[in-house]
Amino acid sequence: MLLQGRKPNKLQPRADFRPEEFRKRIFSHGLPIEWEQTSECPCSQQTGDYGFNFSHNVNTNALIQSRVDCPACKGKGYIYHSKQSIRAIITHAKDNPERFSNLGGSEYSKGLVGLTLLAEHLPAYGDRFTLASSFMLFRETITKSAGNNDSTRYPIQIRTHDLQNGPLSFGVRYMIYSDINGQVNPLNTLSEGVDFSITNDGLIQWINPPLQGVRISIEYYAHPSYLVLDIPHSTRDSRTKNKSPIETHLELPVYCEAGLEFLGER
Repeated sequence: MLLQGRKPNKLQPRADFRPEEFRKRIFSHGLPIEWEQTSECPCSQQTGDYGFNFSHNVNTNALIQSRVDCPACKGKGYIYHSKQSIRAIITHAKDNPERFSNLGGSEYSKGLVGLTLLAEHLPAYGDRFTLASSFMLFRETITKSAGNNDSTRYPIQIRTHDLQNGPLSFGVRYMIYSDINGQVNPLNTLSEGVDFSITNDGLIQWINPPLQGVRISIEYYAHPSYLVLDIPHSTRDSRTKNKSPIETHLELPVYCEAGLEFLGER
């Protein structure tokens, strides 16, 4: 049976979205962002079978396994590719007021942000966005290697501070190390520019290094990286008659929500 909807006799005046005007706002007010897309790694293998019902696939026995020795995905099952610089608007940021409750969480909460992107930058679940001009403080503990350089999880970024006595630029706010037995002397702190420097690619370059194998606690600046966790508006299309006698299809900007990478699922 064909059920053709009835068209009203008279349509109201319409107000159409102007994509070019929004594009101007993106490029004038959007933040510079490094976008890395994700793809499933072909090293992953499925074991078991899928069941089926009318609402969704039910996977009771199947298990997706990726190779831990895979040089492409490094055991994660996903490959990051096509890194490029784009512009996006951070429309909001959210936190979890119960991050210290019995439900779990951490001092960083979920670190959720919303990103509004141009239609051609349609994201996928797990895509990584790095805010190229923003900073966050990250803390971790590393082990001194045998080399003259050591790396942290994220490249260390130099941040300039507008202080009363003039601008001051540095990347590491605090560093302290233990002895080879794990004992910590509160005076065993290391200073940027005296004991180490930061290379252009964000590595620690030692000047007066501690012993190999000791543990080093470091507090440093990094560009925050987010993974796409939710895409509530993955499809946003419309029709427009702006400056045209006929309707044309229009792809609208898209929106996604992302969480801090080190709290994500990949």
